[in-house]
Amino acid sequence: METQDLQSLGRLSYSLFGDWNQALSTGERTLRTIGLKDGLDSRAIEKAALAHLSRAESIQKESFDLSTPFFRLSALNRFLLAANHVEHWSYARIARTLELPAEAIPPLLWRARLQYIFDECNLALAYPSGGKLASSHCPIYDATDPWTARLLDEEMKPQERQFLQNHMVACDACRNALGRVRELIHAIDALMPSKQCETWVLDEMHAQARRLAGSGMTYGRSTLQTSLTQWSRSPGTWLGIGLLLWAIVRW
Repeated sequence: METQDLQSLGRLSYSLFGDWNQALSTGERTLRTIGLKDGLDSRAIEKAALAHLSRAESIQKESFDLSTPFFRLSALNRFLLAANHVEHWSYARIARTLELPAEAIPPLLWRARLQYIFDECNLALAYPSGGKLASSHCPIYDATDPWTARLLDEEMKPQERQFLQNHMVACDACRNALGRVRELIHAIDALMPSKQCETWVLDEMHAQARRLAGSGMTYGRSTLQTSLTQWSRSPGTWLGIGLLLWAIVRW
């Protein structure tokens, strides 16, 4: 099992459960269940994350430290923010994990960002808006799915990105709109509780990787399957079988 993937699942699970011990122990149990059936790969991490999200949605809010604004958010919003701001998952990967169409992710993520900063944290930031269109070349600003967020999330096609970068050289209105969203995103980055892991958490993640590797599962393929293949190809294997058969005949 790749330690990097385990770290991602651990941080996502902490964002959902609010407790490192629960996040790590639940993650290992879930991966053992998934790995025995399908093997462990990046898709297994996504399946485990979805299972943890479903479980977290049933936990009462009173179980969390509600003095921390992040844990006053819904489980879905916590997952969206952690997947994007901590793990830097693409919209496509988040959509695949949640089993949603890709176009559903940008407005969901945008709403989670606004709720976190303005409703829960009450930060005195300039509210992100598009302002007035300065010219016919200005992109349309959708308040539920702004182009500024897609640009900063690197979710635009190269030609779209190039057009906007060239346009903003001469357009103060669009440049200011981008600046307001950049400030919002930087504020969220700084307020993500799972961003920093204590040393013992990282040590336990490495230990989990070793335990999973030694439990009959490897990254993407069963250790048992690999061992059997290697065993059948070994020249000594067939010599041993021959000697065994000879001994049985003599007996």
